Amino acid sequence: MFRPTRYFLTKLLPKPGEGPSREALIKGYMKTKVIAYSEERDDGTRAKVTGNVVFKHDAGYLETSKMLAEAAICMALDDKKIPMTAGFVTPVAAMGETYLQRLVSAGIEFSIDEAATPAKKTE
Repeated sequence: MFRPTRYFLTKLLPKPGEGPSREALIKGYMKTKVIAYSEERDDGTRAKVTGNVVFKHDAGYLETSKMLAEAAICMALDDKKIPMTAGFVTPVAAMGETYLQRLVSAGIEFSIDEAATPAKKTE
């Protein structure tokens, strides 16, 4: 809406059709390390779990569209299986295990490196 900004962005951003080639999308991949901590317990400790998420193709285009499509299908077809939530939540919090299974079936890999390690005192 702000003309100078729009002009600058049209010069900077790629034009339609200038994105990555189909070959680049297929060859692309991403492996992400995930670290999760539990809520603080009464004794002031938290457990830690580490894992990986592996996308076999370009995460910015192909895998993102795959996750979006699977979320829509999950909401449309599996609404009786997904947890009831309110407010703004992430897709995993909204659709839980049902969504996770759809993503795994679509070829996205999830693994756990370490089970919960001994609880540590929080700083």
